[in-house]
Amino acid sequence: MDVRGTPRSPAVDLAGTKLFAWHGLSCRIPEGWDPTSVTGTDREGYFSFDDERARRLEIKYARARRWRQPALEKTLEYYFHTVQKKLKKGMAFDVEYDVKLIGAERIPSSYEYRTYGWTSDFVARGIIWKCPVCRRVVIAQALAVPNRVNYREMADVLTSVRCHADGDAQVWAAFEFAVEVPKRFLLDLYRLQAGLISLSFIGRNERLVVDRIGMAHAVLKHTPMDHYVANIHYKKLRRRRLRFVEEPWRGHAGFRIEGERLRLRYLLPGIGRIFLRWSKKDHIGGRLWHCPAANRLFVVRAEGKGARELADSIAATIVCHAGNGSNE
Repeated sequence: MDVRGTPRSPAVDLAGTKLFAWHGLSCRIPEGWDPTSVTGTDREGYFSFDDERARRLEIKYARARRWRQPALEKTLEYYFHTVQKKLKKGMAFDVEYDVKLIGAERIPSSYEYRTYGWTSDFVARGIIWKCPVCRRVVIAQALAVPNRVNYREMADVLTSVRCHADGDAQVWAAFEFAVEVPKRFLLDLYRLQAGLISLSFIGRNERLVVDRIGMAHAVLKHTPMDHYVANIHYKKLRRRRLRFVEEPWRGHAGFRIEGERLRLRYLLPGIGRIFLRWSKKDHIGGRLWHCPAANRLFVVRAEGKGARELADSIAATIVCHAGNGSNE
């Protein structure tokens, strides 16, 4: 898929930029920017990004109804009204329409878009468009304080925004971490923290969990990685029987995860084995590995039919450190 950097590339590349991707929407942001708000669903949502000093980027999206043709100008006017309401009373708010955006030729020709800018306590450059493929209406605006304006940087970020991914899979990326997941999976739960990124997806009779655990050296100092994941990281799991088979992954020490849901009928001798063979949706497969270069543990766990093959295919899209883009 084309998100200005494939999922098999490091999440940080392209001259010091890094990939952010969520619900099919993606963009490239400078290394010093990080997401501070990630909210919403596949239908609508809001993202914000800050650097070490201030807000630098906001992206808001919503999917239009099939019979509705959204008016971009009206939507933009309403958005300006919302922004102005948040300003201090009496503060100037100067709007400019159809501003020149450096590199506008990179914007997909299928987008019907408008550019804009405004000046108040911040200087903003933005773009609004509607996409005929995913039917999303997207507003993206880059921000800078008046004495730190870099129009080229702002334009590079804005022209990198894409509202959907092509193909049968899409990338999920944040905080220098990226993984490619089939589109049939919907995001269920997630945690974005300094020490843990955890993404949980659900499909039809399937579940997929992808975790990146930080400070691995401290974790492994007293506890083997399989014991940590089984007894601590997954301690809240119920009705699971997990087995950890030592097996390297991509040149790193690791384990293959096998198992099944613990059901009473499986405990019956003979009959249990037959039920387990039939109930493929109860199968569990996964990968666990330690990357010393990144100082992190990576866990991929799949449940359902073909769990082992699914887990391996998902794990293969994760680049744990630069230069480790393919299996060894």
